[in-house]
Amino acid sequence: NLSLREFQVPQYFSRDLLQQTASIQLNLEDFLSSRLDLRSLYTVSIDDKETTDIDDAISWEMQEERIQLGIHIADVAQFVPFKSLIDQEAIKRFTSIYLPERKIEMLPAHLAQHLCSLVAHEPRLALSVLITLNLNYQVLSFELKETLIQVKQKLSYNEVNGLIKTNPVFQDMMKLSHYLQQKRLEQGAFHFEEPELRIKVTEDKRILLK
Repeated sequence: NLSLREFQVPQYFSRDLLQQTASIQLNLEDFLSSRLDLRSLYTVSIDDKETTDIDDAISWEMQEERIQLGIHIADVAQFVPFKSLIDQEAIKRFTSIYLPERKIEMLPAHLAQHLCSLVAHEPRLALSVLITLNLNYQVLSFELKETLIQVKQKLSYNEVNGLIKTNPVFQDMMKLSHYLQQKRLEQGAFHFEEPELRIKVTEDKRILLK
């Protein structure tokens, strides 16, 4: 790819960095006393079916006349020490780059797709915004916590569209989504609906449009 060469985009990780990354592990015992344990919550991730680096998830729990909404973001900083070799490499790359034929990661796969990814059925470290709402979707309180979570289901957008028809939890989430969207529009936000074109090149060099 000429653009990658023109802008000198790093495409591979050094052997030293990969060795350093491979030694990083998640030891739950180190965090049980210092983090809020939310592994029992019904937590799901919603992404494209092919997504492997899952960085956010959502939880929903009814508590009498209140809703406990959780927004959970993977705590990447826990595994990337400030000014470490991994941190310096991530700064160079700035972001992951998605190309039709492949993806250039910002972090090595051991982090991006494993320890820093909210993999279903695996305990993971997160930063969580916990919001309490009443049944009219008014915010009663919120707090930011360092947490330990466990995603119960990895869902695609199409799967969620199907669940909305029958699952009360996802129906309630959709009602909240509609309420928030309407509120934003009333406050002057614009809503753009444009078709999304996705281009993928297969291993045998066939070009797929979606």
